[in-house]
Amino acid sequence: MSYKNIFLGLVTVFLWTACAEEDHIGKDEFEAGKYPLLFSTAIDGYLQKPETKAPTSLNFGVRIVDVSLTPTITNYNNVEYRTEADDAFGSFVLSPVAPLVDQRYWVSESQEFKVTAYYPYYGSKGTWPTSQRVDLEADQSDQSDYDQNDHLYLEEQTVAYFSRSIPLLCEHLFSQIRIVLEADTDSGITEADIAGATVKIANTNLSATVNMDDGTVTPIASTEGDITPYSQYEEMYNQNVLRAIIIPQVLNAGTEFIVIKIGNQEYSYKIDSKKGESTNQEFESGMQYTYKVTVKQNSIEVTVQGSSSDWIEGWGTPTVIDGGSV
Repeated sequence: MSYKNIFLGLVTVFLWTACAEEDHIGKDEFEAGKYPLLFSTAIDGYLQKPETKAPTSLNFGVRIVDVSLTPTITNYNNVEYRTEADDAFGSFVLSPVAPLVDQRYWVSESQEFKVTAYYPYYGSKGTWPTSQRVDLEADQSDQSDYDQNDHLYLEEQTVAYFSRSIPLLCEHLFSQIRIVLEADTDSGITEADIAGATVKIANTNLSATVNMDDGTVTPIASTEGDITPYSQYEEMYNQNVLRAIIIPQVLNAGTEFIVIKIGNQEYSYKIDSKKGESTNQEFESGMQYTYKVTVKQNSIEVTVQGSSSDWIEGWGTPTVIDGGSV
């Protein structure tokens, strides 16, 4: 799939290795059916910053492929797991939704199985959807509306016996847009003007199809709309930053993308506003794009972060590239 799973693997190996000695159960001590199959989950980035962890109401779908779990099954498909409590790693323990017969147990230390997970929980129990249509909320100005657009996916991986909860580090399926507004006070724009500005992200497709076997996201044509972003304080900038989640897609050069209105004055930023160039913009899964916009009396100046920034909430200093004045 297009987004990154190297980080996932490294974190999983690190967590397992860190507790390997403590969690090893000798073969003479192991009892089949004694150790329940437990998961924990974290969203990429939240693992490092526990105070900003995801809410505890997340419902995940989980697919487990194995023939030696108890009771015997051939394809443990789309079982709903609900996050409940923090575990030792600052993530969330996943417990199967009632009936508790959904709980499975390890049968040996050498046991392995494959697991896939996604959020939010889509289909009916026992059926893993092959594809899923997703329609984003256009108004993301409220945090709850913003959060529900943040779809997560864990690409299929093989896991081995672990007496604690198995950490599943999910990745963001979509792209995050961040807009940092600043006032050019020398030109007469004030902080109050910035605080009262209305901002829209324009001309992006709001619907997509997700391939549930590999997490590939395909935008659905002719579903364009305007998104109202969510405002949240960020320590990095010592101010509120506008955030929106969009479907991964390609916008052609010249497409109006950011629209800002202050009073009767409207400003717009078009994809690739650099002079003498014409380049389309690809927004990729699991990537974060930051636009620093300085608002002047009669124009805006935009610096655009490149597409090499992983979507990790609140971490890392963006590298800006001069986007020119528009």
